[in-house]
Amino acid sequence: MKWLTFISLLLILFAFQTTNPCDPKQLKDAVREVMSPYQYDLSKLNRFTYKNKPQLKELEVDLFIGEKYKLIFNTTGCPIPITINLYNRDKDHSKRKLLYSSKDEPSDKKIFTFEYSKARHIYIDYEIPADTTNSNLQGCVMFVLGYK
Repeated sequence: MKWLTFISLLLILFAFQTTNPCDPKQLKDAVREVMSPYQYDLSKLNRFTYKNKPQLKELEVDLFIGEKYKLIFNTTGCPIPITINLYNRDKDHSKRKLLYSSKDEPSDKKIFTFEYSKARHIYIDYEIPADTTNSNLQGCVMFVLGYK
């Protein structure tokens, strides 16, 4: 009887397991071929939960002047597409300039790249749209930085 209970419990546990779309290793490996000829510097996995109103998340990245950088974003972990904007200054600064926006890319594209070499800082804004289905969706973006 204990054996039957144990087997039943295992079957129930395996039935509720799903694949994780936000696996950091898989998301990083997907951008490895896009990285060359740049050298890997850092990566950051940003997780978020879609809410019933739009959200804005900002990330600051410090850079060295004189180096060439490649910024790569993998959005395959986003069930609802998000917009990625890169700026030269933070969101509170009045004279900030838009350097790149993923709005200009095709809507089915999941990996975005941008090369940059002119500043000490770059600000990444993730525009997360509202979830109209109220299904408590979660997503993630893998950011990878390379230098040359």
